[in-house]
Amino acid sequence: MTPEDARRAARLAYGGVEQAKQLHRDERAFQGLGQILQDARVTFRQLRRSPGFTVTAILMLALGIGATTAIFSIVEGILLRPLPFPDPDRLVTLGDVLEGSHCASCAHSSVTAPDIRNYMRDTQSFSHLGGYRQRLFELSGTDEPAAVTATRMSGELFAALGVQPLLGRTFTQREDEEGQQVAVLSYGTWQNRFHADANVLGNKIILYRKPYTIIGVMPRHFEFPLNPGHVNQSELWLPLSLQPEEFTAGSAGSWNSHMVGRLKPGITVEQAQSDAERVAQETMRDYPAHMRSLRIHAVVTPLQEDTVEQARPLVRTLLFAVIVVLLIVCANLAGLLLVRAIRRRREIAVRLALGARATALLRQAIVESMVLSIAGGAIGLSLAAVALRVGISRLPQTLPRINEIGLDWPVMLFALGLALLTGLLCGLAPAFAAMRTSVNEALKEGGRTGTSGSGHARLCSALVVAEIAVALTLLTASGLLLRSFEKMRDVELGFRPDHTLAALYVLPHQQYQTQSAIDQFTKTLLNDLWHLPGIEAVGITSFLPAAGNNWGIAFTIEGYVPPKGAGLNMASMSLVESNPFEALGIRVLRGRVFTESDNAGSQLVAIVNRKMAERHWPGQDPIGKRLRRGMPETSTPWMTVVGEVDDVKLGSRDAETMPQVYQPVTQT
Repeated sequence: MTPEDARRAARLAYGGVEQAKQLHRDERAFQGLGQILQDARVTFRQLRRSPGFTVTAILMLALGIGATTAIFSIVEGILLRPLPFPDPDRLVTLGDVLEGSHCASCAHSSVTAPDIRNYMRDTQSFSHLGGYRQRLFELSGTDEPAAVTATRMSGELFAALGVQPLLGRTFTQREDEEGQQVAVLSYGTWQNRFHADANVLGNKIILYRKPYTIIGVMPRHFEFPLNPGHVNQSELWLPLSLQPEEFTAGSAGSWNSHMVGRLKPGITVEQAQSDAERVAQETMRDYPAHMRSLRIHAVVTPLQEDTVEQARPLVRTLLFAVIVVLLIVCANLAGLLLVRAIRRRREIAVRLALGARATALLRQAIVESMVLSIAGGAIGLSLAAVALRVGISRLPQTLPRINEIGLDWPVMLFALGLALLTGLLCGLAPAFAAMRTSVNEALKEGGRTGTSGSGHARLCSALVVAEIAVALTLLTASGLLLRSFEKMRDVELGFRPDHTLAALYVLPHQQYQTQSAIDQFTKTLLNDLWHLPGIEAVGITSFLPAAGNNWGIAFTIEGYVPPKGAGLNMASMSLVESNPFEALGIRVLRGRVFTESDNAGSQLVAIVNRKMAERHWPGQDPIGKRLRRGMPETSTPWMTVVGEVDDVKLGSRDAETMPQVYQPVTQT
């Protein structure tokens, strides 16, 4: 017998190779990769035969997974991602809380100049601790003058953050205390304003009419402060250099700075809290006599928590909304797969009758849903990238670290896991339906016309009930979500944000060195704006509504006797010119707005908001009342109230409305 005849005889006796492989697969208890690949090939053939079902299922999954991935990117970037500093869990903020200050929002996490000095000197829980504040500067000495956001900070803060400069060095605490005029540039400022010049160190720049020497450049992704509420990132950092006048009685009530520190090894947040509280009570001795009755407490908060605190409600709302969308997608896909399994009931019964195992059918049903989910996930990832670009532009730019949000590896792994989990969950219903198929009933039903059998009817009824239950649950959740959005939308802002344009400008010192030159520019600017087509009103203000500028200063009210236990008379201060009230749509309730006669040579005047009037002159007309900036011991001049305007939200929609005082720029 030749070898070819022998092989032919063996095939006839033992069967074909593929038959042997299939028999071996069926006998194995463990279903290997080969079976899964075979199921995938069968799935592809079946899906090609049902293009309508396939396209519908994949698009539904793409929308659900894409939306969820985009929102998870925001959640991960804002809430979950660790801060970009070494050992970020050791970084904390330190601030004051003033009971009865009439301004809870302006005191939280804020400190005064005496606080910075005393906390840095007397606390024992921090390896490094320092204060900082942000402000705008006019920058010159580069290609062209520009307005930049700078952060004045203690030299200790760079050591606390633990980030090394890309070029040069950072300033020290000694340079800060000595008032050295040195500057550290951000990477973006170095690239854009100094053309990435490697020899930039030692160059001079002019900030607010003073020369500063560049001593360092920070790395690309360094950002500080991370505080929400500030739209502009810091473009450079300068020594804090607290001045002697900031420690006088008149400045003791100015909570306009913040503090960040790094805990010593082994020190907990609770221990640091007790340590800071001890110093806070000792600090009260440095305050004027009338302030010693205040109940001031120190608050130590992890920097991560403090950074995301204001963003958490918005992000949670978005996450809840997208979970609702994903549940709807899963319910609809499970329904489609279940209906598909019911339609294939006779086919499944025939396969069972021919010897196919129920576990094999279960595996194939799950593989089918997984194939759909992976395809939907791949398309959904592309949709997420597009949605993320659009969504970030629509989100409040005051959200912390919003520029770092993107589709990084953790997000893509989340998308993959979500696709697999969605496929598994959605495939369970048709998979179990396949396992419970009765061969006899299915074959009998398949031979009838006009009827589908009691089992089929019960399954369809259960499907309808399940769909209705899921729909009602999701409808209720969606209604609650819409109600929350409606409630948030209906919050009275106090101004008209639509059809209103805002712009920021800083005048170059070389061109405008005198007050008369500045006044002439302002007058010309307002006049030119007035004559533009479509302009109804123009004005200038130092603080825009809803921009997060809600820290306050202390005021003394003539004749006002605070109730027992009351704290400081805190209010937000805005400098205005022309008529920003009309431009912003802020209603005038009493009196008048400022006019050209309110100048440096006339009586000092002020406008207060409704909250300020109700707080200090309840039931009275505030017109003609007097107030002044600072503590009772200060000798600042009195201002006469000439108008009352409506309350305006300075921060978020859910933030407490603050007392506000407006003063004309021409009288400052």
